[in-house]
Amino acid sequence: ARSTRGAEMAIAMGATDFITSDRDVRREFRKIAGAAPDAVFECVGAEGMLDYCIGLTPIHSKVVVLGGCMRPDAITPSAAMNKEIDIHFSMAYDVHDFQVTVDALASSSFDPTQLVTNRVDFAGFPDAFEALRNRTNQCKVLLTPV
Repeated sequence: ARSTRGAEMAIAMGATDFITSDRDVRREFRKIAGAAPDAVFECVGAEGMLDYCIGLTPIHSKVVVLGGCMRPDAITPSAAMNKEIDIHFSMAYDVHDFQVTVDALASSSFDPTQLVTNRVDFAGFPDAFEALRNRTNQCKVLLTPV
């Protein structure tokens, strides 16, 4: 993460640690987990993130791209080839993903209401939506019509 803005939410949702990108992410991850990651998930979608994730991965690992960069995004193919990594692009969910989610909600293993950081009515919705574009501490905004 670029800042610690989401750290509190991540810890509340079950994360054991939080690493900001101003530190050596690869070294910090190894220190926390004891080894390099088997997979790196690119969830941002910003230019340069895919290449950054390729750089973080060890040999024979996987990069899963979920972020969806909407512009051309340069990578260094030889960096991925030399590590023999798999790059997987995903756009949609399958039935299994939904079942895992339903099972997690049913088991009460986490409280999904923690994701709701704001509730607004129709009148406040445009301002709340604009605030989401400006990267505040918002996670999910719930529209509550009156």
